[in-house]
Amino acid sequence: MNLNDYLNIRNYIQNHLGLEISKEPRPLISSKLSRFSQKHTIMNWSNFINDLFENNLSEDIFDDLIDIFVVGHTSFFRNRKQFELLKNIILPELTFNKTINSETDLRIWSAGCSTGEEVYSILITLMEYFGEKYKDITCGVLATDISQKALNQAAQGQYKRDETAINLRGLLTPYIKKINHDTFEIKSKIKQEATFRKLNLSVPKYPFINRFDIIFCRNVFLYFNGEHRKANQLKIVKSLSSGGYLFLGDAEKFDFESFGLSRIGNGIYKNDNFVF
Repeated sequence: MNLNDYLNIRNYIQNHLGLEISKEPRPLISSKLSRFSQKHTIMNWSNFINDLFENNLSEDIFDDLIDIFVVGHTSFFRNRKQFELLKNIILPELTFNKTINSETDLRIWSAGCSTGEEVYSILITLMEYFGEKYKDITCGVLATDISQKALNQAAQGQYKRDETAINLRGLLTPYIKKINHDTFEIKSKIKQEATFRKLNLSVPKYPFINRFDIIFCRNVFLYFNGEHRKANQLKIVKSLSSGGYLFLGDAEKFDFESFGLSRIGNGIYKNDNFVF
């Protein structure tokens, strides 16, 4: 691949997806592109780029291309303090003075859910908080990502027994089943509470009728360039209900005051009845 071909791919991704891509192909990116070309037998990058711009690529090939530039690093209960605040502060506030029954309706969205560890961490937190009453409420989690490959893996709910999972063994055990010595699967009763959908956050308008009480969009804005980052932040905030909570990565820059939000913890913001 020559530099011009790389820049054409970069321009497409930046313009259509809003992702921030370096002007020069870094060694890791170059290596991934080389493996990508071998996997998909790309003999002519110019022809490939024409197919890209004309939307003639298969979903699998397009997902593989995006995965080169987006590192979907995640883990169960990543940033544990946020989940502790969710269970001990936010859920009690959202359900304060409410009878927990079939009329209890919590709308939760995991935007940029990657391979699903965040989604299942949210659901486990909900079930730990509500206990037996969880079955009486309307809840669950809508989980979206740009990669269908990541969504398929998330829906399957099978994961390697890594160091993080071992450290969280006491919390995860009631909600997982062993597949073999190094693989486990989320139990069906948890998986059925997640709805996985493909969504590009840079689309002009999100396909939601109602707003969400809780939105997780952690470490997602880091990938967007300045113009798309601001626009997508606005769309996310517009999707948040009055009094709702937004979870971001604790190191992300976010001008929360300009959106009418208040900061209640590292990476956690509340919509103080700001109406758009």
